[in-house]
Amino acid sequence: MTNSQLYPALARFQEMGAVEREVVVQVGRPDKHLYRLTSVGSEVLHALLVDFTAETARRETEFYVRVAHFDLLTPAERMVILGRRRDVLSLRIERIASWPAERADGYVGELGRLRARTLELERGQIEAWLVRESQPAH
Repeated sequence: MTNSQLYPALARFQEMGAVEREVVVQVGRPDKHLYRLTSVGSEVLHALLVDFTAETARRETEFYVRVAHFDLLTPAERMVILGRRRDVLSLRIERIASWPAERADGYVGELGRLRARTLELERGQIEAWLVRESQPAH
C-alpha cells in the first residue's frame, strides 16, 4: 500500500468515525499522526471481515487477512470463512486433476502438480482448523 492509498483511506475512516487521529508535535521533525480504531471502526472492521463471499474466497490475500484477524471473529464466523476457502481450493484441485493428458505432460503438468500439492497442503490446514473450531471451548 502506498501513501497515496493509505492517507485518503485514513481520511475517509476518520470522516465516518471509524478512527480517531492524534497529532503529536515533534521538535525539528514533522508532526506524528497516531490513529486509533473507535467502536464504530471495530464494527466496520468486523463487517468487512465476515463479508467473505465465494468470489472473495478465491483471492488468497483476502483469506490471509481474515485469518490474521480470526481473534476478532466468533467460531461460527471463522468456520464459514474456512469452509468457503476450502471449497475454492477443492475446485481448483479438481480442475488441475481434470487436465487432458497432453496438458499434464512436461513443464505445464509439473507446474500443475506442484500447484495441486500446494493447494492440498492449504486445504489440509484448513480442515485441521475446521476441526479445532468445531471443538467445544475449554
